[in-house]
Amino acid sequence: MVPLSLAEVADKLERAGGFGDGVDFGPFRPFDVLADPGISDEVREVASLVLLCELAEAVDNSTWKDAVKSSHGRRLRRLLDGDVVVTTQEVAMRAFFSGEAEFFAALQSVYSLVVDGKGMRGR
Repeated sequence: MVPLSLAEVADKLERAGGFGDGVDFGPFRPFDVLADPGISDEVREVASLVLLCELAEAVDNSTWKDAVKSSHGRRLRRLLDGDVVVTTQEVAMRAFFSGEAEFFAALQSVYSLVVDGKGMRGR
């Protein structure tokens, strides 16, 4: 289901220097994974991090306003408004709707936790 570990995602983010363009996770479909209530906490974190990369890429490749209105923005809104447990990354996901600066500030916090501090590897 999820061909990546949390450590692999952290390594990809570190090599890219952040979220967005340059971080490729192949055909991974984070929305589908997050919609599955039976996934493990680690898989949920992996899917959330991949989703944050996709959201950052959407902003990088257009404008923040267009990204929020995109299919990713609409799907994220439905996900967050639903009954699905997201992850500790939910703050960054919600920041996506607050503004470009807020979103990228939240991404920097996630990057620091995941990459700089390797804070999630010991879970």
